[in-house]
Amino acid sequence: MTTTADRPGQAPGAKSVARQGKWRGPTREYDLVKEIVAALAVVSLLTVMLAALFSSPDEKNITLQSWAAANPNDFVATATGELAGTTTSAGYGAPYNTAGDGQKLGPLTLQKWGGVRIPVDPADDFVVTPLSTLTGNGDVRSALAAWKAASADRQTTWAGAYSDAITAADGDPSKAATGQ
Repeated sequence: MTTTADRPGQAPGAKSVARQGKWRGPTREYDLVKEIVAALAVVSLLTVMLAALFSSPDEKNITLQSWAAANPNDFVATATGELAGTTTSAGYGAPYNTAGDGQKLGPLTLQKWGGVRIPVDPADDFVVTPLSTLTGNGDVRSALAAWKAASADRQTTWAGAYSDAITAADGDPSKAATGQ
């Protein structure tokens, strides 16, 4: 038995490691690096197999052109709503525009406190600018020139009247009454 006199600073009654001796039982080689590499390979292979099996389908992107071709009445109604300022995106608020308070957390309007960081004008960004890229259509160019030259109040009146005409025609722009 080892005493504190044998090992200074050792707790009383504790045996010295040197006196316990070496392990005499069976041993085997163990390579931790090999184990980690094997586990990583198995997890990687499993991840790739599950990703291939359960991945999302690669569906074709929806574009404005495909939307207009697939559902022209909805497309025209939405574009008219953007021009009139009656869509969700037109009245969202901060951080995109000043049309509303944005989302609220109780009485706090945290988004409004941050201000408009990403200015979005839905009528211009989603309707006027895409139409401006059309070439070779004189009617569209003259209509855009008239729209851009009009005051904001006049634009709102036009868009509201057209929206009302589409609603009266059961959502079919081709049956909407013509304006003046």
